Amino acid sequence: MIIGEIMKVVVDASNVAFSVKNKNGQPQMSNILAAVKALEEGEDEFVIIADASLRHDIDDKETFLKLLESENVEEVPAGNDADHFILEIAVREKAKILSNDKFRDYAA
Repeated sequence: MIIGEIMKVVVDASNVAFSVKNKNGQPQMSNILAAVKALEEGEDEFVIIADASLRHDIDDKETFLKLLESENVEEVPAGNDADHFILEIAVREKAKILSNDKFRDYAA
């Protein structure tokens, strides 16, 4: 990466939310907000991709629903795997992926 070059990032919202669960085992909205804050502090362009089920599992549903109204946040339609969408966007946009997922199902 050239210094000063804007990087594109695809955020795997479900994976980020689940990276540190709360005491009830729920994914945390604070994890997503921390990632967004870090990306906004830089000049990177980013898009957040969330599984449809995350809205039902996350600890702060109200804040998550507000986040979904943002133009750079997309919720994958129910019954679809977000991984496919994340990888497709990353390849098309030549973007980095923020996730702990190793995407082993797509290794081939």
